[in-house]
Amino acid sequence: MKFFVLLFCLIFSFELYCQPVLQLEEFASGFTKPVGLIDAGDERVFVICQDGFLRIIQT
Repeated sequence: MKFFVLLFCLIFSFELYCQPVLQLEEFASGFTKPVGLIDAGDERVFVICQDGFLRIIQT
């Protein structure tokens, strides 16, 4: 039983160290309640706001 507990702890600790490190970068600001983000596939990003506006960002 102790072996299984030790094995579980080793596997769980290994999973914690294997998580990727994410870094967020702000590329636009000034939106009022954004609810959606869509990549157009080119250099544009569409931001959908709750007030009904669709903003187009050139990245």
